[in-house]
Amino acid sequence: MAKSFSNWGQLEKYLNEVISFTLQDEVANEVVEVMTEDDGVIDKEVYDKYTPYNLAGTNYHYHRTYKLKDKSNFEKLMLDKNTLSIRSTRNEDGRDITSVIEYGKGYTWGKASGYTRDLDKEIGARPFHEKTKEELLRSGRHIESLKKGLIKRGLEVL
Repeated sequence: MAKSFSNWGQLEKYLNEVISFTLQDEVANEVVEVMTEDDGVIDKEVYDKYTPYNLAGTNYHYHRTYKLKDKSNFEKLMLDKNTLSIRSTRNEDGRDITSVIEYGKGYTWGKASGYTRDLDKEIGARPFHEKTKEELLRSGRHIESLKKGLIKRGLEVL
């Protein structure tokens, strides 16, 4: 059954609610998928940037857990009625692992330990949140998920 509204304010309120629900559901899930899927942003911008072996490749400095890709480690917040914020909240022992990776500050391993293949370089920042934004702008996947969510909620979207 079609919705009816007696004034523009009611229509605007309804549309804002539908858009907000869609952002929190379909769009948020699609953004997290862009980050966590195989060969997605986290793989390309974080895990593919170096290998945690010593230079001979025989000993690990640590074993990767791949928990950065754990979908339960993402915070999805509406900053206002139409602004969605998504952030990895990966932490370990009270340490914000996401910030260490994103900004390149606070690593506990360094070039002197053979952490990177090139001893003259530190790993540095691997800004996967920013790269996710760039990928979304390139691919438009967030827009398609918004359209699908609005259609699922009964709106006709062209």
